[in-house]
Amino acid sequence: MFHSPNVFEINRLIEFFRKRDAYHNHGMRKRAEISHKFAFAAIGKNHILSAMAPANPRVFSTAQLANAHILPLRALGKTLVTTNGCFDLLHAGHIRYLAEAATLGDLLVVGINSDASVKRLKGPARPLQNEYDRALIVASLAMVDAVFIFGEEDPRAFLEILRPDVHVKGGDYPNDIIEKPVVEKYGGRVRIVSLYKGFSTSSMVSKIRSAGG
Repeated sequence: MFHSPNVFEINRLIEFFRKRDAYHNHGMRKRAEISHKFAFAAIGKNHILSAMAPANPRVFSTAQLANAHILPLRALGKTLVTTNGCFDLLHAGHIRYLAEAATLGDLLVVGINSDASVKRLKGPARPLQNEYDRALIVASLAMVDAVFIFGEEDPRAFLEILRPDVHVKGGDYPNDIIEKPVVEKYGGRVRIVSLYKGFSTSSMVSKIRSAGG
């Protein structure tokens, strides 16, 4: 299962993120080499590997580990798109939403709500699938570059870590959504994409129950 970094490792991660800003004057290739070195120095190669789900190396237990994974690519100039959700029962609406989000940048990283946060948001009967299974399914999609688990009820904490170029929300939201100040603070932007009507996990569950499944 997942490896959770201890306090010492987290402190090393903090030092890593401080150091990453020191290489901004280097060329892109050199920056990639430096960032890769910092990532492994910060939490160790074995810890990065042990934190990944064994069935998919794109699944991470924390936003910090996902960030260490994509940092060398960002140093090469790749733009980062983030989004998040429960993804309890993956359906066509999710696929279309993620596909549209992926067109907004080079890398798509998806935050998956932990089991505890899903219960707080959706009620005691949810989630239907545990956080590892939900993360594994989403990470298996071709348009997704990395997936991580987060325990908060909103994405502001992980946005401070990942600092995406674009953060995507699905549905009808006002311009003053809570994520916007965090994303814009680091030069990013928030994009609202339309949800596809007729698709929801709740409606799927109702149909299954009514069919006796």
